[in-house]
Amino acid sequence: TSVGQDDNDPERYIGNIGQGGLGLPDRHIYDATNKPFQPLRHGYKKYMASMLTLAGANNADKRAAAVYALEEKLAATHWTRIQNRDPQKTYNKMTVAQLQKLAPSIDWKPWLAATGLGKETAFNVNQPDAIKKAAALIKSQPLAVWKDYLTVHLLSSEGQYLSKQFVDTWFEMYGKQLSG
Repeated sequence: TSVGQDDNDPERYIGNIGQGGLGLPDRHIYDATNKPFQPLRHGYKKYMASMLTLAGANNADKRAAAVYALEEKLAATHWTRIQNRDPQKTYNKMTVAQLQKLAPSIDWKPWLAATGLGKETAFNVNQPDAIKKAAALIKSQPLAVWKDYLTVHLLSSEGQYLSKQFVDTWFEMYGKQLSG
């Protein structure tokens, strides 16, 4: 989520709900038929296993593989960059009730309250079908995999500020493999 100027009412700000949650920069990198990205996918799996190992997890390789499989499913729900460039398609103003109907596997009211947006009455849902499909993954995927997913993403977001081992692991992935 983010808050920005309402594209259809420039005098107002609106909460935006959009796709996200990938550790790699774009959905097409996860596509196994996209051969040039095979080394990057392999490196990312290794990175996730290393982060889980550093966090003290057992069976880190297996758990990282499960997290990667979840991210593959999540990436498959994402819109392409071309789809995301269309301002008409990415403007979908919804009430909380409409959002709840779109993606019922998420209890939106407490989630929005926790993000500080609980008093808002409408939101722009940038990619409605992607949000619907991603929300369905919450129910269909094992809780243990979601916990590992959140662990990896928390460590990734803060990895550059943790101990030297975390910093080195983070930099190897995000400072070298992804950035060159």
